[in-house]
Formats: sequence, structure tokens, C-alpha cells
Amino acid sequence: MSTRFADRVICVHHLHKEVLIGRGVPATKITILLNVPDPKLFGSEMISVNNDGELIRLVYHGMIATRLGLDIAVDAFYKSLEVIPNARFNIYGAGDFADQLEQKIQKMSLGDRIFYSKKAFRVDQIPNIVKGATLGIVPNRKDLATEYMLPVKLLDFLYLGVPVIAPRLKRYNIILTRNRLDIMNVIIRRTWQESLLSYAQTKRNE
Repeated sequence: MSTRFADRVICVHHLHKEVLIGRGVPATKITILLNVPDPKLFGSEMISVNNDGELIRLVYHGMIATRLGLDIAVDAFYKSLEVIPNARFNIYGAGDFADQLEQKIQKMSLGDRIFYSKKAFRVDQIPNIVKGATLGIVPNRKDLATEYMLPVKLLDFLYLGVPVIAPRLKRYNIILTRNRLDIMNVIIRRTWQESLLSYAQTKRNE
């Protein structure tokens, strides 16, 4: 209803626009504005990615919420340690799932493998947080909200040149392709564990 009183309606990608049009918002009112990294804060060059085969460093930065699937990522990370024992997982952020996630990490005795900041960060700190990462992690659960979500952290990783493990959500490919983003740098498999092991095997064969 509020869109009736607005002069312009801003959405972050084409699929959002299509949903809004389907709900009666005039197409002429809608502007697409991708929530991409600001070069003034992120710089104009890709960061140094960790290509050291001796250490695989996973990084997640952002809100800590159930729908964003960090418990799934931690489970996959734990299972993958049997094959890639040199892996480490750095988690930066805060949110309403923070305490539960911390308890899960402790219960699984992963405190020496997972660094968890449990605090928010400034946007201009993201390049330093991501620097040295082997893989970016975007573990969103599949639901109505995430099906139409284009995570900002996914765009952060791609802008900085870090490969990403993302969920198998068909809309991700559509959104990335339409906006000419590098879908070849996004690893999508049936399960998180499969994605981690696939990447580790690729690195060993290089």
C-alpha cells in the first residue's frame, strides 16, 4: 500500500521488480539499484586471496541469524575436517542467533578451528576481514525470503575476487547473469560438505 504514495520505488534486482509489478506497482515507478560495494571504501583492486594449499580459510561476514544458515555451514565444516584438517573458519558479525551459534561451536569442540568475533563491524572493515580468505561463505537457508535475496556479502566477495560457496538457489544464477557478475566464481553444489570437498580437491590437483 505504501508504494501508492511513493514517487519512486527502489529494489535491488530484476526479480524484485517483477514481484512488485505482479503486485500492482507500476513499472515506471520502479528503479533497480544493486547494493554493490562502494569503491571508495573497498578500493579498486582485488585483495590478496589465500592460495596456500596448506591452509583453507573460510570467511563469513554479516548478520548472525537462523535464516542465514550458519549452523548448516558449521556442520559441513565439521564433517569436512576429516578430509581437510587444515581448514579454518572465521565468522564475523552479531545477531539474534549469536548465542546459539557460539554454544554450537563449543559443543562440537571447534573453538580451535573456528574464530567467532560475536560483534558487529563497520563496512570499511570488510576488506581487511576478507583479506587472506580462501573461500567466502554464503550459507542462506532456502525459504521465501532468501529465494529473492541477493546477499550483500556475496557481492562483497565477488568484488574482492574471493571464490564463494553459495546455496543452490536458482534465482542466484538469474540475478548474477542478468547483472553480468562473475558466476564462474560462485561454487554451487548439492550440499555444503560437497562444495568444500570439491574445492579442496581442486586445489590439490592444481
